[in-house]
Order: sequence, then C-alpha cells, then structure tokens
Amino acid sequence: MSRTTGVFARVEATLAWLALVALAACFAWTSLPLAWIASENGRLLTAFYTDEFYHLHMLAEAVQARSFHFGINAYGHLFFDLALLPLWLRRGPIGDHTIILTLRLVSWTFALATLVMLFGATRRFCGLLAAVIATALLALTPVFVRWSVISHPDMVQLFFITVCLYAIGRRLDRGAWGWTVAAATAAGLAFASKYAGLFILPIVWGAEFVAPIAGPRASDRAVAVSRAVAGALAPALVVAGVLFSPAFVAAHLTVDGSIAPELVGRVEHLIQQLRLLLVCGGMALGALVAWWRPIERSARLRWMAVMLVTTSVVFVAVFTTVSPDSWRGFAFAKGLITEASFAELNDPEPTEWFRVLVGPYVLSRLLFIFVVAGAVAAVWRLRDSSQLMFEKVCLAWVLLFSAVVMAGARQRPAYYLLPILPALLVLAVTGGRAVLAWAAARVPMSARLAGGLLAVAVVFELSHDAGRTLRMRREVLTEMETSAAVQVGGMLQCRVVPAATILFDYFSYVPPTFPHAEPTWGATLALLQRLTPDVVITTQRIENLYRSGDQYIYYQSLKRDRTPYRLAATRGDVRVYVRRGSPNVLSAGGDRFDAAWSACR
Repeated sequence: MSRTTGVFARVEATLAWLALVALAACFAWTSLPLAWIASENGRLLTAFYTDEFYHLHMLAEAVQARSFHFGINAYGHLFFDLALLPLWLRRGPIGDHTIILTLRLVSWTFALATLVMLFGATRRFCGLLAAVIATALLALTPVFVRWSVISHPDMVQLFFITVCLYAIGRRLDRGAWGWTVAAATAAGLAFASKYAGLFILPIVWGAEFVAPIAGPRASDRAVAVSRAVAGALAPALVVAGVLFSPAFVAAHLTVDGSIAPELVGRVEHLIQQLRLLLVCGGMALGALVAWWRPIERSARLRWMAVMLVTTSVVFVAVFTTVSPDSWRGFAFAKGLITEASFAELNDPEPTEWFRVLVGPYVLSRLLFIFVVAGAVAAVWRLRDSSQLMFEKVCLAWVLLFSAVVMAGARQRPAYYLLPILPALLVLAVTGGRAVLAWAAARVPMSARLAGGLLAVAVVFELSHDAGRTLRMRREVLTEMETSAAVQVGGMLQCRVVPAATILFDYFSYVPPTFPHAEPTWGATLALLQRLTPDVVITTQRIENLYRSGDQYIYYQSLKRDRTPYRLAATRGDVRVYVRRGSPNVLSAGGDRFDAAWSACR
C-alpha cells in the first residue's frame, strides 16, 4: 500500500468515525427523552402501552423470585433476560419506574447497536457515503425512533437480523464457511427475541447453496451424521404436523380446554399454517434422505447437506440455550395462540400493506421509488455473482419476509415492517446509485446534473424524514397532557375516594392511589355482577374488539342503561359509569361528573 493510499484510508476512517458519532448523537437526542414518557408507574402503561404493562409484571415477578423463569410468553426470552441482569445487580427496592426504564433502555441500546451495525455493513459493501445516508435514514425513520424506546423485543431482534444479513454477505463475498455458522447463530438469537429469525434461516441455507465451498471436503462421517439427523427429523415433523390439530391445541395449550368462539377462526387459521409448515418441512427432509445417493457423489451436495444440518442444529441450540422456557410446557406455542387471540379477524386488502409501507411512519414515496430501483439493479445483475452480493441478500430478505407478513398477519401496524427496514434502506441507497450510473452512461454530459439532482433528492428526503420524526416526537412528548385516559384518571383521583373498587378497560388510566382496581380486555355481565365495582370504565378501543359474545352484550348493556350503572362522564373514547347509590363515589354538579373536569384541574 502506497503512502498516499494509506493517508486516504486514514482520512476515510476518521470521517467514518465522525459521521457515526454525529448520527448516534442525533439519534440519542431525538429518541432518549421518549423513554421517560408514562414511566412513573405501571398503571400509566395500561393507558398507552399494554405490552409494556405485561412486561413490567413479568420482570417484577422474576426479580422478586430471583429467577429467569418467565412462564408463558408470546416471544422468546432473550430481551427479558438482558433487562433482568442489571436489575439483579441493583441494590435496594426496585419500583415500577426502574423496571420500565430498564426495559426501554435495553431496547434503545440495541437500536443504537443496529445503527452501528448497518453503518459498518453498508460501508464495507457499498462505500462510506452509502453507509452515512442509509444510517441517517434509519435514524430518522419515525417507526424506528419510536420503537427504540418501547419495551419490546423488536430492537433486539432487528440487531441480530442485521448481523445475520451482514454475515451472509461476508460468506457470499468469498468468505469462510464460519460466516454461515455466525449467520445461523444470529438467526437463533433473533428467534430467541421474536419470530423473524425463523424466516431468515432459509436465506442462510440459500446463500450456502450458491457460495463457493470454503472449507475442507465433507467427511464420510459428517455426511452420515447429517443423513441420520435428517432421517429422524423427517417423520417427526410430519407426525407433529398431523397431531397439531385444533383439538390438540384446545386440550393442551389452553387453560380451560376450549377456545373462545369469537377466536376459533383466527386460531384455526394459525394452526393450519403451522401444520402446513411442519408437514412440508418433514416431506422436504424425507425427499432429501430418499435422494441421498446423488448427494454422496457430489462434493457440492455433500457440503450442502452437512451445512444444512449444521446451521439447523446451531439455530435450535442457540434458541434453546438462550430461551429454554419457551420449550417448557409448550410456552412458545401458547404465546402464539395468545397473540392470535387479540389479532383482528378480517383479512387485509391487497393494497393495505403498501399504504403502511409508504405511510407516515415508514418510507416516503420518493424513498420507495429508490427501493424499487435498487431491487431492479440487484435482479438485473443476478448472473454476476461478484456484484451487489449484499444488496441481493437484502432483496431476498425483503421479498421473503414481506410474503410471510402479507400471508400470515391480520394486523397492519407499521412496526411489523421493522425487520426489513434496514434492508429496504440499503436497497434505496443502491437504487439511487444505480439511477445515477444509468443516467451517466446514456445521456451525454449528464453525470454532474444527475449527481446534483440525486444529492438534492437525498437532502430533501433526509429533511422530510427529520420533519416527520420531530412531529412524532412532539406528539409523544405531549401525549400525557392531551390524553383523554389521563384526564379521566385525574378526575377519578379528585372525585372518587381511594377505597372505591374500579373495573376498567385497558387504554384507560386509573391512578395507583386506587388499590382495588381490575384491568380487563373486555368484561362480561357475570364478572360485573361478581365484582360489583363502584366505578366501571370502558374504552372504545377495547369495545371494538368484540362484535358478538358475552363481551359485546356487556358493552351494549352499559350503553343502553340496562345495568345498575349510570353514565357519569365521557372523555374522548373513554366512558365512566358509576354504581347507583355507591357510597365511595363523590358527585359533582348534580348526579353527573361533568362539572368535575374543570374543578379537578
């Protein structure tokens, strides 16, 4: 390396560090203040972030029991283990505020690590300028900023998915086979956080299929062990797919041996998908064993068979080691059923996901155009195995996960697209570069003009994303002040005695000064009669979940004044009912609470 080249390399490295530090500081300024929103007590979480309320109680019980056993949970336990460790090291009493902040700061730490990982991966494969632009776009994407400070496994999962994509890119870039093992490890850690790690595993296998053999010739013993493992798994998967019926789920994975009538359709849909996945996997392995002779004669197929089994074993071993409770008592399957229970029952329209993708929280339309250009460039060069390898990996991941989400998800929140967000931004950056190269090669004297227009587009996009993120930031910071649920909570604290019993829906707020308060995802008249609370609070958001059944009758009976409770006040979508003649409720302005709104401020 010449001295000039060495100077340029040092200058570039310095610029890279400065750019990364500046982006990290910008991200911290934008996102960290949001971590303190609604963190004062657990009851506030019921008004805004119900998953966080559940996570708070999970960790509070684990801290008290000094245990890593979390019981039934919809996801793997890696995120919760990472949050539990610093809580164990803390001395003295641990309150709700400390647990909530710890959970959120673990999420934020992995969001920051994802930015660093994306910067490093994009810089290696696409150059420094592409790395700066892609990382800046991610740091300014509203859904990424918002979910970076929410207690959820998404950011831990996203970090390991980005690591996995990077490892696959290194393997395809004539790297050693150890990169494939690293990719399988990262996929297992992602799956130990949430679900997407399972779906990136086929890309790990596919990359090994097209990558050059980068290790010693597979030994006869390794091939024999691989065949034995595949031969044992094939019938086991088929049998599991046959037995995993709705009746089995009801008998073994539910508390009372039944599935709620309004959830039967959704749960059965999920079960059929899982059964199909298990049976297809078993049949594929069976076909692999049946055609083993050609495999033994081909060095490429022998290598593929060994790597397929190796990566699968690594994936399962990592997931089991990090999240052992997910296997205990079918906890992970129970979590899936629980998730399905609260999913919307209607199928999305074909264009629904596109509207979410180019909505106010994910990509702009301009950025989406660049993503399409990047995808076209990656497909155009499919025959050239030496170019755009990382972009091809990103495109494969975007296409595969998009198909999974569109086929399986019934809810359409923007954060469902987080697993593919870094890959989308890599495609957007390479798409812009492809547009510039195409224009420069075909239109005389257009290179500078095209470069200038592309620079203007990038600056416009960054400023547009910054504006969207800052608006979201202001909305979240003022959420407490404008929330109807918080206003209702303040009114209760002013007009209701602490001894009152309260039955309230999630997404409403009952201050912790009321110890006798019961949250619900939709009550019934039987529960109302059994508890006979002094105050009942309902929210439209929970009511809309039910179109029939006991919960529907409960809400309709309250609204039509067919219960011993009268409507006392409304605020936004929150309704407050009080039991007639209750001694624990103080009236204001006659027999209604309406005058209390201003009196309690």
